[in-house]
Amino acid sequence: MIKEIRTTGDMNVGHRNTGHRNTGNWNTGNWNTGDRNVGDMNVGHGNTGDMNVGRMNTGDTNTGDKNTGDKNTGDRNVGDKNTGDGNIGNYHSGCLCFGEAPFYLFNQKADRKKVDFGMVYELSCLLLKDDAIDPVPFLSLPNATKSAIKKLHMEHIKARKKEHGGIASRLIFEN
Repeated sequence: MIKEIRTTGDMNVGHRNTGHRNTGNWNTGNWNTGDRNVGDMNVGHGNTGDMNVGRMNTGDTNTGDKNTGDKNTGDRNVGDKNTGDGNIGNYHSGCLCFGEAPFYLFNQKADRKKVDFGMVYELSCLLLKDDAIDPVPFLSLPNATKSAIKKLHMEHIKARKKEHGGIASRLIFEN
């Protein structure tokens, strides 16, 4: 006797998928590509959570393999927002780190809890342009000085010129 195994959902490709628009086998959720994913928009195999790329990730928005937590890039991280491999904790940049990760602003250690990340975003957008930046609105950021902001801006311009054959502003960026 042959038993028919049906997929539940719409536009699935593969076997034993539950949800919609899955490609692969044994996926539960929507828009998964690969096998044995649970959640939505996973690419790879054995992911649990949403928007993971790689294999055997648990959490959301991980890139790499065997991460537990959210927004990790690399492999075998436990925690959130790690870059590198084998980290335990949050915000580590590097490999095999544990404990509280140091945070830097203007090349000096800073307390992450005292940073206005909206202001960091605004300044980072201005750094993409060649026009002079008024540093005064950003002086409340930890370690910010007028000279540090101006030097950072000049380094951005210099790097763009080097990258684009002597032309600092190749594109016009809109905020």
